[in-house]
Amino acid sequence: MEKEKIFCKLCNCQTNLTIDLFSRYHLKKYHNINLKEYYDKCIKKEDEGKCISCKKETPFLGYYKGYQTYCCLKHSQKSQIVRDKISKSFNSRDKKLENNKRKLTNLKRYNVENVSQTNEIKDQKSKSVEKRYGVIHNFLIESCKKARWKVLNQNKEEINEKRKDFWRRLNDEELNVINDNRKYTNVKKYGKEYVAQVKEFKDKGRKTHENNGSWLVGIKKTEYQKYRHLVRLETNKHISRLLRLNDGYDYYTSEKLVTNKEYQLIKPNLHYGTNPLQPTIDHKISIYYGFINNIDPKEIGSFKNLCVCSRIINSMKNRLTEKEYREKLNGNKKN
Repeated sequence: MEKEKIFCKLCNCQTNLTIDLFSRYHLKKYHNINLKEYYDKCIKKEDEGKCISCKKETPFLGYYKGYQTYCCLKHSQKSQIVRDKISKSFNSRDKKLENNKRKLTNLKRYNVENVSQTNEIKDQKSKSVEKRYGVIHNFLIESCKKARWKVLNQNKEEINEKRKDFWRRLNDEELNVINDNRKYTNVKKYGKEYVAQVKEFKDKGRKTHENNGSWLVGIKKTEYQKYRHLVRLETNKHISRLLRLNDGYDYYTSEKLVTNKEYQLIKPNLHYGTNPLQPTIDHKISIYYGFINNIDPKEIGSFKNLCVCSRIINSMKNRLTEKEYREKLNGNKKN
């Protein structure tokens, strides 16, 4: 493509020169000025060359681009106009295509999908954090820990919903890929497929449970097993009646329960084990609470102490009593 020949506004004539030669020969020879001076005299608009934010002078970029809009990057980043342009540009991009290209490039160069996964980058991050804060990871910094937990607690419900939605959308193939990647990472880091198999984490978990009184050892553990067996014997007498009278809704949240048959009709590609709304039997006063407080096992396994709730709620309630769990639910709603 042929370059534009410049029309000189000072001598009102058409030259046969492109912008480089026009500046070097015509302006210098006939007018004794440089390109910036020519631009200021003949082309510059009112208020051009002044920063929109602070009115300071901005750099001259050239004949075609004129002056820079902002004096510095800080003012540019604060501008709503620039932000809107970036946002519009970002939203119009094909993010999936870009991510795939980036992954392929990283795999070709570094043998990983993300550069942050390379040992070199990990070591650099660890050294930098250790040099500044004396720990190898920023999550170990007390201020970071507090800030992180604060944000997580403030947005707990939203985060949990996003997590649930993410896992519900996955098909069998995607779940298998995630599980395989997790196993591979765990084997690489700890030599075991599951973190729960690592002695360090098992001991840590056990110590935590022992400290809060939820881990039973020795004779106490054996006594608990016997107690739980007696409760189960009593519970089994009432299960068929309880399920027959159930209205199909969760006792605690009134959420519609979904049987495994219904779940597989809705999501045929997913295993029913991923069904969070599967109906389960729950003891309103938990077996553990009954054992610790010497309540008769027949009372804990009685019909009046049983209810039907979803698998996920049963798991969340864990060893709490009905009263304790409802207080927890009401507290979360207020927050």
